[in-house]
Amino acid sequence: MVRMILKALRARLLLVGLLVLAAVPALAADALFEARVPVADRSVAAREAAQREALAQVLTRLTGERGPAQVEASAALLADPGRYMQQYSYETDTRMDAGGDARGLLLRVVFDSAALEAAARRAGLPLWGAERPPVLIWLALDDGDRRYLLGGGAGESVEDTLQAAARRRGLTLIVPLLDLEDQAQVRYSDVRGGFLERVYAASARYQAPVVLVARVQRLGAAAWTSRWTQRVAAGDEANWQTGGADLQTVLDAGLGQAAERLAGGLAAARGDRRHGQVDLAVAGVTTLADYARVSDYLNGLAPVAAAQLTGVRDGRLDYRLDVEGGVAMLEYVIRIGGLLERLPERTDAAATTPGQTIHYRLRP
Repeated sequence: MVRMILKALRARLLLVGLLVLAAVPALAADALFEARVPVADRSVAAREAAQREALAQVLTRLTGERGPAQVEASAALLADPGRYMQQYSYETDTRMDAGGDARGLLLRVVFDSAALEAAARRAGLPLWGAERPPVLIWLALDDGDRRYLLGGGAGESVEDTLQAAARRRGLTLIVPLLDLEDQAQVRYSDVRGGFLERVYAASARYQAPVVLVARVQRLGAAAWTSRWTQRVAAGDEANWQTGGADLQTVLDAGLGQAAERLAGGLAAARGDRRHGQVDLAVAGVTTLADYARVSDYLNGLAPVAAAQLTGVRDGRLDYRLDVEGGVAMLEYVIRIGGLLERLPERTDAAATTPGQTIHYRLRP
């Protein structure tokens, strides 16, 4: 009976999967391997220098950090960036500097994802992968002239700066709508004062697995400070501070630490280098679209070499996963992804094979 169900599901999966993927916009994994950097001119020397800077940006995005160990491991790759380059082109930087003039020329570089990932692994770099959870940010800004929450049309130039910093780190930021529903739950003073339970309650409607709260203040003509709190999947919470001479520096440093902490959890989980099979069950699957969504998700996870469907029953899918890096890394990646919710552990006598099955539920 299970085989008949699997056969029917797989026969219809191609159409369903295409419809699902076409309907849901997502951050393309290829965007992780693309960078735009300023270039002095179109000379070979200037282009090669810009290629190294572009590769450094991409490696930072892939690892989530630029600590001493990463810098040392990246040195061999940065010595020959052209080896991993797929294409490049020149663009005009349409942004204006403080004097109102165009900033000049940009070099857009796209790197070969397969070749660069393979080289990075050989170099021992802890790759984050393409599982980038959306990050909801509540930002309270005091720029010396006014105090406000970012969103709802307030602080558009600040939002542009923030989104540019997020792209450099491979993060997808969600800025609150600040509509009547948000305004009824959260005020500037709540974010500024650190009343985080109110902020987290208001965040539920956005269904973002990562919530980032930032309090940014201008102290003088060339002095800014900020305090940040990040909560992952309604669990782990981290706090840090940044400072700098301008707003862009403070925002870039703050988002940099957010990315490093997300990637750091993955790097720690990667300490388990075992390869093996994991039985995983997903409940709450009621439609073919749900099935396509779960299967595509599991097959796209960096630790998963293959995901084999072994059972379908009562709104539940059973999988056998070939996992690289151990169960800890798999669970961490799923947790920050936000699609599946972990259920309490239990021994399931009806599992696909005897032993422990990890149980999840598909979020609505």
